Amino acid sequence: MWRFSRLLIVLPALLVGPGCSRPAPQPAAVAPASGAESQPSPNGGRPVYCWLAFGSEAGRRVLVTYDGRTLRLEDRVRGGGKADVFPSPDACTAVTISDPDGRTAYVVRGVEDMGLVPDLGRGLAIDVEVTGPVPYWQGAQVRLNANSDEAPVVHFHAPLTVGPYASVRGTPDRGLKWVANPDPRLVRGRAATLSVQVRNREPEPGCQVAVTSTGPDGRSSRFPATVRPVAEIEFPAVKPGGEPIRRRYTLDQVCCGSRFYGAVEVPAEAGVGVARVTFSFDAWELGRVQPNVIDVPVVDPPATGKVTPASDRRRRLTMMPSGSQAPGLVYLSPRPRWWFEPYRSAAGGDHRMNPSYCRIRVPQAAALERFAAWLRLPQVGPLVPADSAQAVRLACDERGLWRGNAVLVSEIGDWTLFSDLSGARGGVPAERWREFAGSDALVFAGYNDAIGYGEFVLVRGGRVVREFLDDPHDPAANANRGSSDVEGEPFESWVDVASFVDADDLGFSEAGLLWVWR
Repeated sequence: MWRFSRLLIVLPALLVGPGCSRPAPQPAAVAPASGAESQPSPNGGRPVYCWLAFGSEAGRRVLVTYDGRTLRLEDRVRGGGKADVFPSPDACTAVTISDPDGRTAYVVRGVEDMGLVPDLGRGLAIDVEVTGPVPYWQGAQVRLNANSDEAPVVHFHAPLTVGPYASVRGTPDRGLKWVANPDPRLVRGRAATLSVQVRNREPEPGCQVAVTSTGPDGRSSRFPATVRPVAEIEFPAVKPGGEPIRRRYTLDQVCCGSRFYGAVEVPAEAGVGVARVTFSFDAWELGRVQPNVIDVPVVDPPATGKVTPASDRRRRLTMMPSGSQAPGLVYLSPRPRWWFEPYRSAAGGDHRMNPSYCRIRVPQAAALERFAAWLRLPQVGPLVPADSAQAVRLACDERGLWRGNAVLVSEIGDWTLFSDLSGARGGVPAERWREFAGSDALVFAGYNDAIGYGEFVLVRGGRVVREFLDDPHDPAANANRGSSDVEGEPFESWVDVASFVDADDLGFSEAGLLWVWR
C-alpha cells in the first residue's frame, strides 16, 4: 500500500448506484450540505472533508467525510443527498467505481489515517487500482478541510507528468505541502541518486496523487523491468563557451510506494554551475507521461559543514518545560540532557538511552531512501522541518506520549545524521547496522549515565570494524570487538563512549526533518 508507515485513513466501501460495488453498508445517514462547516459528530470527532474525482475529465465525484472514527461517502453523481457510513477503515476492502467512459474502473484497495501530529490536522492515504485500457495503481495523500466547499480534490487517473520525488512536509500555517526533499544537487566526480515520481500534471493544493511504483512487498516493481523513467542530463562545461557534457541514466530502482530512482555518476570533468535535467517516461507508452525539465546545481565536493561545538550543545538545547514532558522523558539536572525510559528494541531487550544517533556518509536523499528500505517502511516521511526542541513536542501526542518511533534527520557535510529521539534504535545488533551501511561509513553511538550504559558501532567498507557495548544490567551481552581510530579509543567502559559522543561534532544538529512512524 502506498502510504505513510501507519498513516492514513479511512476511505471505504463506496457507493451504491450504477457503476459501484461494495459490501453492505451501515445504515445511511444524511450528508452535510455542500459548504457546511464541520460540527462535532456523535462520537466527539469534528468532521473534515475531501473530494475524490475519477477520470481524465473528473466525471465521477465522491465527497468524503471523516471524523477520526467513521467515514462517510456521498456519490455526487448518484445524488439524492444520501451517504454510506462505515464504522472503520477496515470496512473498506474492495470498492469499485466505474468511469463514465464505460471501459475504465477504479478499485479502492485501502485507506488509512495518516496519523499526523495535531498541529497538521487530519490526513488520509488512499490506494486505488485503475483497471481497463491503461491498468496501473495510484496512491494519494490528502489533508482534509473543515469546510467541504474548500476541501481538496483528489483526482485519480488524471493526466500525468514525471518529476523529482516529493515527500510531504508541514508548513508554518499548519498545512501540508509536497516538495523535493532535499532539493537535488550534483557533486562533481561523485555518484548521486536521482529520484522521481509520476504524478498529476496539475497538482491540487493540500494533496498529491502519484503512480505506485512498488508491489505489495514494497520492493518489487509494478512495471516490467524494461519500463522505467530516464534522466537525460546536460552538465555545464568547465570553461565558459565549452561543449556541455551529456549523459543518459535509467532510473531502474523502485521503493517506498511511488519512487523510481537510480545512480547518477557525475563526471569529474563537468564544470560548476547548473545542469539541465530532463525526466521522461516514454517506455510506458500507455501512460502518456509528460516530460519535465529542471535545473540542478552542480557543485564542488563539500567541506565538512559548520556544526555547533560540542561544548556549547547542552547550553543551547531548549528543554521542554516542567509539567509538559512526556512520560519517560526526564530532564536531568544539572546537565540539560534527555533521558528516555526503556523502549523495546529489535533485539528484544530494554535499552535505556540518552538520544543516541546514527550518522552515515551518504547524501541525505539517498540516506532517507535507504533508511526506509532498511526498516521496511512503505515510504519516506512524512518529514516535518523542526528544530531540536520542536521535534520532541511534535513527536508527542496530546497526552505527552510518543506517537511512534521518532528521528530528527539532518545533513552535516558529507554525513546524514539520524538523531534517535524516541530511543528505539538502542540495542540494534551490529550486523543490522552493517546492512544499513552497505559499503558506506557508518557510526552509531549512545549512552545513558543514569544507569552506566554505553554502545558504539563503526562500519567501514562493508564490515563491522568496531563493536562496543557496556551494559551493567546484562553483562552477558557486553561486547568489545575490533578496533578503530576514533577519538576516545580504546573504549573500556561506557564512560569512554560518553566522552566520544560528547566530543563528536558530527553527532548533533540544531535542526532537521522530523520523521515519525509506527
